[in-house]
Amino acid sequence: MKKFTMNQLMTIQVSLVALSQIKLPAHPAAYRVGRALDAIASATKQAIADMQALYQKHGVLMSEGTQYTPPTDPEALTVFQSAWTEIQNREIEVELRPIRVSDLGNGQIEPAHLMALDGVMILDDSHLTLMPAPATPADPSDPAANE
Repeated sequence: MKKFTMNQLMTIQVSLVALSQIKLPAHPAAYRVGRALDAIASATKQAIADMQALYQKHGVLMSEGTQYTPPTDPEALTVFQSAWTEIQNREIEVELRPIRVSDLGNGQIEPAHLMALDGVMILDDSHLTLMPAPATPADPSDPAANE
């Protein structure tokens, strides 16, 4: 389990949704992306409810009656922004099991999403190459080594 701020989790979630829109190998990539989205949705449920309550308490109901905007009164806006910042900076524990870049197969995704997930959900393994095992030095007492 690792701690993230609500703000970080929302950024991660947007990039995971983008990643979930492309065809990925089932295991581990697609499976882990799906599990991560479920984990984030579950972990952020309370913070999202707190945001909605904040809008209902301090926000202005828009004309269609279904969405709120931040308050326009300067004093109310200050209270709203302070509470909003507290929610965004709240630390939430989530277990995210990373996948390697090579696990993405031929999936194509925007670099900004990869950077948002770098080190969190995506591990860069491009520097890892398969090298032949180093040759072992010949044993001078082995007659075959002297041929």
